[in-house]
Amino acid sequence: KNEYGDDEASEDDVQSFTFINARLEDNKYLGREYKAKLKTNRNPIERARLLYGNWNIDYSDYGVVLQRSWFKKANTEELLNEYGYFSYVWCMIDTAVTKKESSDYSVMMVFAKSSNNNNVYILELVRLKERLPDFIQIVKEKWDYWSNKLSSNYHAMPSLIGIENTQAGISCADSLDDLGLPTSLITPKRDKYSRLSEVLGTIKKGIVHVP
Repeated sequence: KNEYGDDEASEDDVQSFTFINARLEDNKYLGREYKAKLKTNRNPIERARLLYGNWNIDYSDYGVVLQRSWFKKANTEELLNEYGYFSYVWCMIDTAVTKKESSDYSVMMVFAKSSNNNNVYILELVRLKERLPDFIQIVKEKWDYWSNKLSSNYHAMPSLIGIENTQAGISCADSLDDLGLPTSLITPKRDKYSRLSEVLGTIKKGIVHVP
């Protein structure tokens, strides 16, 4: 029984729930310091939820999380002409299993770092809808293309292809291994938005460059 002598209701007795929307201003006991922390120390999604009571906002809108101004532009063709500028090159791919309109995109990105300044460069992004065998062939062609292009001025060669450890990813890795390409299966430990938040500081520093 509860403090009024009535029988406590169990979860099975509950027929419906009502969500009562509230804003931070409705709680008069919260101090200015707490509100200030929410305004300055939270990402835009959490700030909208906790500060303004907007629980309809979602992380799926990347534009809310990432800003174009954080990414610097680089003339990668000029950098490729500099002797040995790129000291580490690698690829990351995310695979879809079909080319249906409703399926996700298969994506390949080629990254490079420079020992001169520790900047990160996105050399190329391939985003398309293809069957897995066709996508594998495209990955092989891109690997060969960048291997040849980087070798001309003694840059580092592509070292590995990181692939998410999913059923499609395992199949893709097996096929690329058969073609002689080095692959590494990666098992994410948290959701993609949490992983993104871990590198937001690096991106905001302006050391990630796009072509």
